[in-house]
Amino acid sequence: MPNDISIEQVRSIKAGRGNLLYMGTSNKGVTRANMATQRFKTFHLPPFKKGISNNDRVVSLQVDADNDVWLGTNGNGLLIMDSNLNRIKKWFTTESLPANNRLTDNTIWCMLSAKKEKYWLGTSNGGFLLLNKQNGVLKKFTTTNGSTGNEILTDAIRCLVRINDSIVCIGFEKAGIRYF
Repeated sequence: MPNDISIEQVRSIKAGRGNLLYMGTSNKGVTRANMATQRFKTFHLPPFKKGISNNDRVVSLQVDADNDVWLGTNGNGLLIMDSNLNRIKKWFTTESLPANNRLTDNTIWCMLSAKKEKYWLGTSNGGFLLLNKQNGVLKKFTTTNGSTGNEILTDAIRCLVRINDSIVCIGFEKAGIRYF
């Protein structure tokens, strides 16, 4: 590992195509390692808002079918970047975005691919979201919005896992799990 790459506190790790490995860190953004060439590149997160310091924390990662890298951050929303770590798109909670494109929380603890360019996002206090990558539309599921019954135990979603094609398990912060 090169000396100028700091990945002391890895929070998430995902493999991409072409021998690429992505590491989300607690304080140094995301590092891409090409395992074949042993070359490393670090991307530091842009500030959430102008004039506000950046926390550079990537707590969840996903690599999609296009080899785009989804970065779930602690306070900076969601970024989707190409495999070279060039910024593509950013989602966050702001009044300047249309309501159907606005996150319910800027901390994305977990992600899970759904079908046809859609991804589930678990937030720290905004429930879980279904994001359509193609049109940017978010469907929101919280304890007060989008839930069809008592499925959402709390709006703090810690983990998501697919059991099979029709069952997803959601792990809640301090509230157990539910299967859907």
